[in-house]
Amino acid sequence: MSAWRDAATARRRSPQPAGLPEPRRQLAMLVACPYLFVGPTARTGMGVFTARPVAAGAAIVVDEDGTLQRRALPLAAALAQGWDLAHDLFQIGHDLFLPPRGCFDDLFNHSCEPSGGWRLTQEGARFLAIRDLAAGEEITYDYSCHLVSPGERMVCACGTASCRAVIGPFAGLPRPLQARYRGLGVVSPALAAPPA
Repeated sequence: MSAWRDAATARRRSPQPAGLPEPRRQLAMLVACPYLFVGPTARTGMGVFTARPVAAGAAIVVDEDGTLQRRALPLAAALAQGWDLAHDLFQIGHDLFLPPRGCFDDLFNHSCEPSGGWRLTQEGARFLAIRDLAAGEEITYDYSCHLVSPGERMVCACGTASCRAVIGPFAGLPRPLQARYRGLGVVSPALAAPPA
């Protein structure tokens, strides 16, 4: 999955904590997605692109080997390992975060007009196309779909016509957009119920 938050920059300045998956697992993901490639973006450094068209609803990345929950850390533990909340961590629960793992999906960028979204499942996660994608199009998602904390904010550099300028928590999105993302199934389950 991703840090999915400006991971290229994060990778340059953040330490690489122990516990990253073995290279064979990362290679298996690359083999399963031979039509994806990493390349430069106009505004955010590096990103991931599709070399072929992808139909809306298709799973672009499948990470359901059962290790996702075991890789997640409470925020305090992730911060103690040197990860940065705003740039490195992907929230999957009220106090459960995934650090980057050194795979291509760490480079999925945010967009206020995303091409896909992460759907968390019992087995792990799937990145789904939420609209038809053309060959050469960047794979993006709306980071707000996985931001629970009201204080978490980032400057947006997506440059789309509907750019919100600031990436904030899901609760701050307009209600019709929240409903759309919920209907697509690309919202963190942590946003579906209050913390225990």
